[in-house]
Amino acid sequence: MVLFALASKIPPEAAAPTTDDAMDMESDYEGNLPVLQTATALATSFLICKAATYLTKLYGIQGGTLPGVTAIVVILATLLPKQIGSLGSASHTVALILLQVKLCKFFCFTLFMVKY
Repeated sequence: MVLFALASKIPPEAAAPTTDDAMDMESDYEGNLPVLQTATALATSFLICKAATYLTKLYGIQGGTLPGVTAIVVILATLLPKQIGSLGSASHTVALILLQVKLCKFFCFTLFMVKY
């Protein structure tokens, strides 16, 4: 709490204009399902997860899969920003599907676990 109170006293920094390519990219999401991009995003995420799991088991790092995945994603996004950024429109579709699955599991759990 003390850190937040101290940080609130600091005035905000002036935003410098950037010419970052990622800022200029627009989403291709137009309400349609980008099947190829979704498949590529799922395959890429599968490979990233498998690589992180393999590396953590290889080096014996217990509980290091999530930090490994994070490190691999950050490295890939840094080295290949346009290729990784082009998968962004697929994130809408995947997020929508995962949200529906999560909500379905939540409602099914609450409906069947409630005792009358």
